[in-house]
Amino acid sequence: MASMDEIGKAVGMMTANWSKEITPSMMKLFREVLEDVDDADMMVAVMGAIKSGRDFMPTAGQIRERAREVKNERLKYQAQEELEKKRQSRKPKTRDAEQITKEQEDFRALRREYKI
Repeated sequence: MASMDEIGKAVGMMTANWSKEITPSMMKLFREVLEDVDDADMMVAVMGAIKSGRDFMPTAGQIRERAREVKNERLKYQAQEELEKKRQSRKPKTRDAEQITKEQEDFRALRREYKI
């Protein structure tokens, strides 16, 4: 969950970028709207808004919405990574040429021993 310090940093970055004065009531609103958003997701949303070249500072709701999208993208990526790991663990182990040659030699020795 977003800490008050991180929300303050995020708002500070946005006000600096858009040369906007922030009032105590605006800061209170940002804190209330963003308090249950993950710090990292919020900062990704803020940096994305800054890098986008927007003409106007985003609202707290817009940052919240983008942070939710970031979280969903992150969770989707993590789920895909876990799924891929499970798939990899299920794949049969491949045998290298040296192992195959050894198995063939063992088989030939058994055939000679049992005269097959």
